[in-house]
Amino acid sequence: MKNKEIFNWLVREHVGRDWMNVRPHVREGVLGSIKVTPGNTENPYYGGILIFAKGKKFASDLKKMKIVLAGKMHISYNVSTFDRFSRYCKKFRVEDGATVIDKSNNFAYHVSVFNNNPQIFWTFKERWNFAFKGIYKKYKIGKMLPADFTDYKSINKVGDSMDLIGNKTYVAIVLPQAFPKVHTFQIKRTAYTPLGMGKVTHFDSEGLLEEFYLAYMPKYKGQFLDPKHKVVGIYRYYDRSRGVKKAFRRELILGCSDLKNIGMN
Repeated sequence: MKNKEIFNWLVREHVGRDWMNVRPHVREGVLGSIKVTPGNTENPYYGGILIFAKGKKFASDLKKMKIVLAGKMHISYNVSTFDRFSRYCKKFRVEDGATVIDKSNNFAYHVSVFNNNPQIFWTFKERWNFAFKGIYKKYKIGKMLPADFTDYKSINKVGDSMDLIGNKTYVAIVLPQAFPKVHTFQIKRTAYTPLGMGKVTHFDSEGLLEEFYLAYMPKYKGQFLDPKHKVVGIYRYYDRSRGVKKAFRRELILGCSDLKNIGMN
């Protein structure tokens, strides 16, 4: 299983399942059944999901490192096709916990409780510095995210604390920094636009790699994801190929026929 597949399948889940649940409550680009504050309101009509993905024995390694605190790691679920992945998501789109995917054998494991204490991700040297020198390791969250990560108008700019991003997103950002071969993925419930829908995100060790969200664009002349509601998909990926520290953001507007082609490894 490739990272591209995981991200792509989450996008298709978000559009095919989550939007269908939210759609009846939307009028002219606004989720009208509740008051929506982008960057703050959690959507009540679907569950989020957080995925940690790596290779063989990753699930058991996380348990040994006490990042996974509770979960039936001896029970695996085959997620080798989109249909199998979708059935898994339907069962485990819950408020608590996370999913560990072993990409080498296409197995998923549900984690009911995981440790989000920042110190759990420290190296031995970082622990030693804290114990004997009082140096507290801080992850620079703000540098790993664009200014408009939490809401489409950039009203709430993300700093280096986890106050604006929540526990799960914090872990999604920090885990790949502590373990560089790990990729994390998320379907977020926190509204990004007045539609009330959250984002799909993909992080690696350098930060946000790609993201997807739904947007209301009534004047758009191309293909819609939902023609009746004038909703399109916005896909953003962060180009680091120029050999500089700053990532260049690329943005595409997507209709239905474009969904199967997006995703990065």
